[in-house]
Amino acid sequence: MEARALKVQSSPQKPFTATIDFRKSAQADALILCVPTPLNANREPDMTYIENTARAIGPYVHPGQLIVLESSTYPGTTDDVVKPIIEKLSGLRAGIDFFLAFSPEREDPGNPHFNTATIPKVVGGYTRRARSWLAPSTPARSPRSSR
Repeated sequence: MEARALKVQSSPQKPFTATIDFRKSAQADALILCVPTPLNANREPDMTYIENTARAIGPYVHPGQLIVLESSTYPGTTDDVVKPIIEKLSGLRAGIDFFLAFSPEREDPGNPHFNTATIPKVVGGYTRRARSWLAPSTPARSPRSSR
């Protein structure tokens, strides 16, 4: 697959680019997975996008990298779906070799009284250290964290 990159914002130390080439994920310090989780015919979440994204980045995860699932999904998806795929494909262990966290997106479509500034940001890390890596990037107004 050809790498197509779009420079969004850059600094001399670490330029920011967007790409469809998953091999480039090996160069990142952190990866945020925010993909659709539509409901299937039985009104259950379709995990296909989450599973496919974990498979796509899994071979390129490196020690010390932070992986954050930010899709709207049920509790346990990070541990039950993302973690085993990435561990298998990378040969690394969550909480030991790489950091794993969950922080669902904040949306309340159609509600004019709530927006990302007023909806609390939930942050959960597979380990305390993973959570601490993610927590500083959340708004200070209303942090909620676990583990």
